[in-house]
Amino acid sequence: MSRATLVATVSSLSYTDEARNGVEWKASDWLEVRADLMPELDPAALRSVFRGSLLYSLRSCRSGGNEPSSLSDRCRRLRRAAHLYDLVDLEGDQDLSPALLNSISPHRRVISWYGRADHQFLQELLQVFSRTAARLYRFEINCSNVEEGIIALQFLYQTQRADVTAYATGPCGVWTRILAPRVGAPIVFAGVGDGFRDKSNAPTVLELIQDYGLPDIQPVNQIFGIVGEPVSGSLSPRLHNAAHRACRADRVFLSFPTRDFDRFWSQLVLGGDLETMGFAIKGLTVVSPNKQSALQVSGYVGRLCQQCKATNLLVNESDIWTARTTDPEGIFHHAVVRRTNLSGTRVAVVGCGGSGRVAAAALVQRGAEVTLVNRSSERGEWAAHLLGLRFVPLKQFSPRGYSAMINATPVGQSGDELPISLKKLNPGSLIVDLAYKRKGQTPLVAASQNLSHKVIEGRSVLLAQTMRQYGLMTGTRMPEGLAREMLGIPTTHDPLDGVLFSKADKCTREG
Repeated sequence: MSRATLVATVSSLSYTDEARNGVEWKASDWLEVRADLMPELDPAALRSVFRGSLLYSLRSCRSGGNEPSSLSDRCRRLRRAAHLYDLVDLEGDQDLSPALLNSISPHRRVISWYGRADHQFLQELLQVFSRTAARLYRFEINCSNVEEGIIALQFLYQTQRADVTAYATGPCGVWTRILAPRVGAPIVFAGVGDGFRDKSNAPTVLELIQDYGLPDIQPVNQIFGIVGEPVSGSLSPRLHNAAHRACRADRVFLSFPTRDFDRFWSQLVLGGDLETMGFAIKGLTVVSPNKQSALQVSGYVGRLCQQCKATNLLVNESDIWTARTTDPEGIFHHAVVRRTNLSGTRVAVVGCGGSGRVAAAALVQRGAEVTLVNRSSERGEWAAHLLGLRFVPLKQFSPRGYSAMINATPVGQSGDELPISLKKLNPGSLIVDLAYKRKGQTPLVAASQNLSHKVIEGRSVLLAQTMRQYGLMTGTRMPEGLAREMLGIPTTHDPLDGVLFSKADKCTREG
């Protein structure tokens, strides 16, 4: 297994002693100081806590930075940095003057370029920049959608140089940073600190380590992923990739933030560019707002998916893309639900998106009396007509007389509260929250527990769904103990039924 050089970018003085002594600093090989975003730092102080190489970057406004000074002042600051730092970032389209280059030896130069480009233009730039010797040539491609990231990977794949790195910017480009080392990039850049975001919206070092296993580079030939918007808070990449590494499988699970499923499908799944580089997309977890669009590309659609006009999983089975849903497993795996007689129970399903519709249909199959609740009347009425159920607009809904409620909306992920009075529910009601936070409880879960309702948290739902999805996508079982550890769910709590995740499920079609 090879290893990438990991670069941690500091863009604020707010870093703390705790951060400096944390895993991000220890795992990083270089520390990039964004001098355009903060006052000049003392490199000697940094060297006392960081043993790797220090890279000085003074990104100009024209390159998406915040350094508006004159060219002469810029050159002065870069020359000064050459005496204090191990490496100096030079912008290829303005900093390659002989006067400046004479003060920075070639092995300490990082020549960078930032902007929008196609593959041919990048090759031309590299040809020009290569006339100036450097330690690294860095290309950061601005992209407005997830599909444009393929440009960076194609460039790397065809260049095949150990002194060139390239990646796409922003959340749309995170997936390119993960694949880039697999097609030749020696270095991966990321931010420092939980919640780090500069103007480029770079992922954090901690995210790359926890979610994708960097800086270790495991060989990859199969790609799985989550497709939707937003997906930045999803724990699915962390869970899937930890399992792939534990199983020593040549697979990776990536995040594809997009609301345009058709464009993603035609350009990245069917386009053939990834296959040319040795990768193949084999399975996708589908989240809002793409659950209905994903049905249109399926060669086989499960019965429940067809009924609810939604899928949350696409799997390539013998070259046939099959649409499935694992939403029922997320709810009904739980021991509390398995012990509950739902026949005749009044259940409110809040949210009429794909997950809400599937949950409602599955509850009806178990004899529950289901009412759909939604903020938008248009979507709620459509879902009610589709499933033959009663619908009540959220503003008019009262939970009085109900004994169960399913939250199938994202409300709660950011700390917001569902505008429903839980006190009006029957005592000891069942509350299932499909939403979850990366850290801590959602307001719905906390309030329900305070009222002594029976609660199934979003992380528990995620555990069951992820294990089911992993089994269907790979034909193998995800290590349950590992998944529980990463989610903070005790191994003695709510044991899962292994039959649900058997390898035989790979060949079993719904309906």
